[in-house]
Amino acid sequence: MVVPALEHFPDDPAEGFKWLTLGGVTGCLLFIGLDHLLSNMGGYLRKHSTISSRLKREKKHHYRNILDKLSVIELMNNLPPDEIRRVVSHIDKRFFQAGELICHEEDPCDALFLIEYGKVRVWRRGEDPSGSVLEAGEAFGELALVTGLPAITRAMAAKDTVVWAIHKDDFKEVVAVSPGL
Repeated sequence: MVVPALEHFPDDPAEGFKWLTLGGVTGCLLFIGLDHLLSNMGGYLRKHSTISSRLKREKKHHYRNILDKLSVIELMNNLPPDEIRRVVSHIDKRFFQAGELICHEEDPCDALFLIEYGKVRVWRRGEDPSGSVLEAGEAFGELALVTGLPAITRAMAAKDTVVWAIHKDDFKEVVAVSPGL
C-alpha cells in the first residue's frame, strides 16, 4: 500500500510520504471522532468492554461531582480520601418540586442536605419566622448529624430543587469506622 502511493511521486518520494501521512492521520482522526459520536448515541452498548468502560467513567464523573459539592461543607474538609469515599457511597439524590416540604416538625431534618440546584427555604430554631433561603452549593442539616438534635424545624423547596442527602443512620455507620470524622 505504501509503495503504490509513493509511485505517484517518482521525482519526490518525500512528497508522496507527506500525502500518505496526511491520509493516515486524517483517517485515524475521522475514525476516533465517528466512534466517539456513535458511542454517545448508544453505540457503546455493542460490546461488554465498552459498556463497562462507559459505566466506570460515568460513576467516576458522578463521584467527582459529589466530592466537589461536599468540599464546601466544613465538616467534610479535613477527611482523608478513604473516609470521604465511604460518605459518598451513602449519598442519595432527591428531587423536590417548588413548595414541596423536604422536612418538617413531624418528619425532622435528620440528614445533611447539599443543594445541587434550586433554592430551599429553611426555618431554624430561634430564628426569624420568615426563614432564610439557601441556594445551590449550600448545605443544611449538618448539626443534626453531629449533635443528634435537628436545628432546622422545617425546610421547603422554594423552586424545583435537587439535593444530595446523607441520612443520620448512614452517617453514624460511617463515623463508626472513620476516626477522622
